[in-house]
Amino acid sequence: MLSRADSNLPYLEKLSAPELRNLADAFGIEIPRNLERPFIIEEILDNAPCLTFFQPETVENRSADTGFTDGENIPPVPEPVELPRQYNITRINAIVRDPLWVFVFWEISDADRKTHEKQPGFRGYFLRVSLDKCKKGNAASTVFTIPVSGGDTEWYINFPPGGRCREICNAEAEAPFNVALCCVHSGSETVLASTLPFRLPRALEISERRVPARDENTLLQLSGIDDLPVLRNREHIAHKGDCFCNFK
Repeated sequence: MLSRADSNLPYLEKLSAPELRNLADAFGIEIPRNLERPFIIEEILDNAPCLTFFQPETVENRSADTGFTDGENIPPVPEPVELPRQYNITRINAIVRDPLWVFVFWEISDADRKTHEKQPGFRGYFLRVSLDKCKKGNAASTVFTIPVSGGDTEWYINFPPGGRCREICNAEAEAPFNVALCCVHSGSETVLASTLPFRLPRALEISERRVPARDENTLLQLSGIDDLPVLRNREHIAHKGDCFCNFK
């Protein structure tokens, strides 16, 4: 197996002594003035193994601005690849934001659009929010539906507070939710994709605490607020010259 030095040796042997010196200078390699050409090649191979990835066709005067030699065959910078917004896959995902809001985003593949939208009686798409583990059975129970257009790809879903969703379908307290992307045609419904089951976090319960009296509040005592004048009732302060007068 050839080493980096072996793979660069044929290229360096094609260069003249001045070209080798310019190349060494481009890589910051100090070459003695009277050093012979074979030893210049040896110095370059010992100190610049990266020449395997960088081999200029011609070596001229070094550019002070770029640090590279004019005419060097610099590999082009690859153009940035922009990721597609969608991947032509029918899917839906849910991200729980807080106890009241869930963000869902979805995609419908071109094949599914052609299959369903061209059928007679196609009426559009909708989201179905369901709860599992109903008290009346194990089947999922629909809480509510949200109509969406064919151009929609995302939606914020609001969940009523206080467990109202579970009361509507008589579901267990810890039953998970799921959101299905569906379409309607010819009086029937088709589920295109469904999210994984998710649970909403519990809302924080604010406990009723007694507000400490003014004389018990250490922070107010240390603030010095009691030393400030306080306007009470109908008292007003009028400014006259350098003095303040109270009027009732």
